[in-house]
Amino acid sequence: MRKIAMTALAACACVSAPAVADEVWDSNAGMVVYLEDQGSTAVLQQMHPRYGELRVYVRGLGGNYDNRRGVFNGYWIATHPARAGWTCDVSIVMEDDQTSNVWGRVEMTFTTGGFPTGFVAHTGSCHSDATDSWTGQPR
Repeated sequence: MRKIAMTALAACACVSAPAVADEVWDSNAGMVVYLEDQGSTAVLQQMHPRYGELRVYVRGLGGNYDNRRGVFNGYWIATHPARAGWTCDVSIVMEDDQTSNVWGRVEMTFTTGGFPTGFVAHTGSCHSDATDSWTGQPR
């Protein structure tokens, strides 16, 4: 009976354990998780304190874990745009069919050439240049 109870307990522990992403950063604007690749574009998720969930689409980063030299460009979008209190003049549709009228540019540079690595980035809103600082360190 004790062996059955221990086996059942172990099975429950495995089922309830959260999935952990391969790459997670603590940033100056909330936690960032590498969600998936859409071809050569990496899809990151950021939980922003003001805007809620943001998706960040970084071109050339998808599947790239060991050659992260140079600047990677992309876009961010708010998945719940009403939280922002502002909108861009146009909506954009991203690689995974997410659409938003709250978005901006991203320019991302990694602090080392390969995984795991921190990042230094700049973001902008709508059509504006990316000038706001955004940094992250591996968790």
